[in-house]
Amino acid sequence: MLGVGRSLSDVSQRLLRNLALRCQQVQCLRVGNAEIPNHKRLQISLQYIHGIGRSRAHQILVDLSVQNKLTKDLTGVELNALKEEVSKYLTGGDLVSSSHIP
Repeated sequence: MLGVGRSLSDVSQRLLRNLALRCQQVQCLRVGNAEIPNHKRLQISLQYIHGIGRSRAHQILVDLSVQNKLTKDLTGVELNALKEEVSKYLTGGDLVSSSHIP
């Protein structure tokens, strides 16, 4: 029924291995103390960081000379440069705490 030389346990072991590999895929990247989605264009993904809007996301890409590609397609060098550039701005918790200072 399952074919020559295959048992039910072999099939179930293969399914479990495939399932384990799928769970290890990276769904998002961590940049500027926030997680940005992997499946969106970089200019949109950067807007998931509190304190970065449309114009600042565009300016970051221009400053880095990086194309507006999918986040998952970034190289390691581009990702490190992006993290450094985002760290120059007040984002996330730093932005909120600095606005409460009298």
